[in-house]
Amino acid sequence: MNRRPPSPQHFHPPQHPTTTYHDRTTAASISIDISDILASAVPPAPHPAPSSSRAHDLQALTQAWITERTGPELQAYPHALMERTLGRLRQQISAIEREHDRAAERSVMERGRGRGFQLIIQQTEVERQKFVVRSLLRARLAKIDRFPVHYGGGAGALLLSAAEEVYRVRHQELLERMYRAAFLGRFPSRLGSMRDGRGAVSMVEGPDARAAVWVRVVREGGVVVVGEGDGDGGDGGDGDGEGGGGGGKEGQAQALKRGDVCVLRYSAVRDAVRRGDVLLI
Repeated sequence: MNRRPPSPQHFHPPQHPTTTYHDRTTAASISIDISDILASAVPPAPHPAPSSSRAHDLQALTQAWITERTGPELQAYPHALMERTLGRLRQQISAIEREHDRAAERSVMERGRGRGFQLIIQQTEVERQKFVVRSLLRARLAKIDRFPVHYGGGAGALLLSAAEEVYRVRHQELLERMYRAAFLGRFPSRLGSMRDGRGAVSMVEGPDARAAVWVRVVREGGVVVVGEGDGDGGDGGDGDGEGGGGGGKEGQAQALKRGDVCVLRYSAVRDAVRRGDVLLI
């Protein structure tokens, strides 16, 4: 008796679920929280600062950098902010170095469990903060290089850190030595000083407070006077005579409302910037 084989439609091969390595790694990478990665770079402290404090410090550091880059005048050195930021950077760098040392002792299989990606994220964040700190300090040093005498006494000296004051003094000594050897040594003694502020034109060059800046109002900043004569040269001006002859013109009062973005002379919003009512952008 001949038996015919069953028709093909009766065969249902078992379906075995297959999961590729790519699917597993993709799902693992999606579940990684970037904030947790960045927070793990800092070792736990006895009294750890909340993440909101770290975010606030980073935002304040970025705004201080923007203000120094766009404003004509030197702002007060943020001592507490820089101390906290540099302290966190040192902790993060130490934690990353320790993790690199531990990773060198692991096997190849242990290294490929996602920790390498976390280290890349942590290193990128550290480099980002280091860039902002370096750029902030370079912007401040550029203003000190340009106006060393102006920031050498009075209220100007209160804006500098201890290291910046040492740098300014040394820079000023080198300038005076070079100028005296080049031409000031041939002048009469009463005309050879670089700190002579007598007369109609001051020999001490300072930042131009009449420069236009973009500002954004974050709090009700009161009323500023705009459009008046350029007689308000701030703390020195360029000394090129452009500020003379216009002091008699009357300005217009303009209210600063929250959310406004406008272009004004820095001298008109200097006090509002120092209070934090407006931000330079």
